[in-house]
Amino acid sequence: MLSARIIIMNILKLLTPTNLAEEKEKFFSNIEYNPEFKYLWEEEKIENDSDCLLKTALYEAVLEQDNEKIIKAAQEYFAVDIESEHSNAIFDLGREYEKVEAFELDELVDAYRQAFRYFELEHEIAVNDHLGYGIRPQHKQQKLYISKAYSYQYMDIDGSVKHEMAHVIRYENGRYNGIKRSPDYLPTEEGLATYVQDYTPELKSSLFQHAAEYEASRVGVQGSLRDIFDHFISLGFDKDLAWQRAARHKFGFKDTKSPGDIIKPAMYYFNARRILKLDPNQIVKLFIGKIGIDQALEQKEYKGRFKKDKICDFFDLKNL
Repeated sequence: MLSARIIIMNILKLLTPTNLAEEKEKFFSNIEYNPEFKYLWEEEKIENDSDCLLKTALYEAVLEQDNEKIIKAAQEYFAVDIESEHSNAIFDLGREYEKVEAFELDELVDAYRQAFRYFELEHEIAVNDHLGYGIRPQHKQQKLYISKAYSYQYMDIDGSVKHEMAHVIRYENGRYNGIKRSPDYLPTEEGLATYVQDYTPELKSSLFQHAAEYEASRVGVQGSLRDIFDHFISLGFDKDLAWQRAARHKFGFKDTKSPGDIIKPAMYYFNARRILKLDPNQIVKLFIGKIGIDQALEQKEYKGRFKKDKICDFFDLKNL
């Protein structure tokens, strides 16, 4: 008899359901239906990929399907307080934003190609139908995956490119500088990428979506996936985007009717607010590798594969 295959499980594999397409169809065909998510870890023997205590606590809570433990571990691992930025999120939801002009997928792909040329990187761009994400870089493969299934209602081309390129530059600089990824790198990673997407050079409508995501976690810890979906619909999200974002708040949960939220979607807004408090000279040092804010600010100055001026010009970091 063959032994079960062992899979080294990173956080994305751990949290991403395997039956999103089927559950979306059921969700829209019956207004009383609550999705039941399935996961890779239900079918395969898995092992944690990290010795990070915070990540391990989340990993174990998800496998136990203890909702309270998941919420607590997620808030600690993703470094989010879902209450402290409530008033700022409400303010940002009430702002006036310029409407995102519709664009073709080819335009988005071309913008990424231009960004890679600007930094003299030879990354391949692959378009797919994946339902679990919109855009995702795979650094070791030097690939950028773009899902044509994603709704870009609040995301313009400029902001989207800046967001993903922040991830790419941090990875490439980390390799160049010989700096290992720190255990707490992720909140800084997504906070920086969200900051350059939402705030530079002017406020973008993506800030509206990220504020809505932050507030959605406050809904999710007490409600169902459908409650979160209704929250997004009430704010003007189209139904496909509302489903995509609501589902992500229940990633890691099998039962989406019960109260519980993975908190990760709130990480973007919350940690962008942390970056917003830094000055440009401090912000540019966050690009030296995949590390946390404290570790980055210990550096005396920016260093990396790419010149400081090149990074500042691309990400509109002024007054340096």
